[in-house]
Amino acid sequence: MTTLNEQKNIILETKEYINSATKNNAEENSATQDGTNQNVSNQNSPNQNNIDQEFITSFAKAIINLEQGWQKQANCLGVNPNLFYPERGVSTSEAKAVCDGCEVKNECLEAAVERGEKFGIWGGLSERERREIRRERRENSRQIELEHEALPESMTG
Repeated sequence: MTTLNEQKNIILETKEYINSATKNNAEENSATQDGTNQNVSNQNSPNQNNIDQEFITSFAKAIINLEQGWQKQANCLGVNPNLFYPERGVSTSEAKAVCDGCEVKNECLEAAVERGEKFGIWGGLSERERREIRRERRENSRQIELEHEALPESMTG
């Protein structure tokens, strides 16, 4: 399983690749219009464009699979979604029981925390419980920043 951060890194790296390929193609087209490198451009551009298009298409499919991969393995797949969005004051234990044995519980929870899901049971936790995780992470981050600021400049340089 890939984490959301790993997926984001893959997307960023691919955007850089696409931008680079687009820039290279634009430079080739410009050189062709000037009459320079005409033979090289005419021989390489169609194949390069096909490769780029094939890469982009396969990459897009891979990203969709990565983003939806863990959901396809979730215990809640096919369960009535209303179970995970109980009315105020109604027990969440039945929804949490579905999550308890789920092999992708952590991925689900992390996705909900990162997105700031405001409603429902995600990864076995309620919004209040997820809000506590976000609060703890902010406090930990602040503590690390304070500790870093307290270090001598020669150590942080």
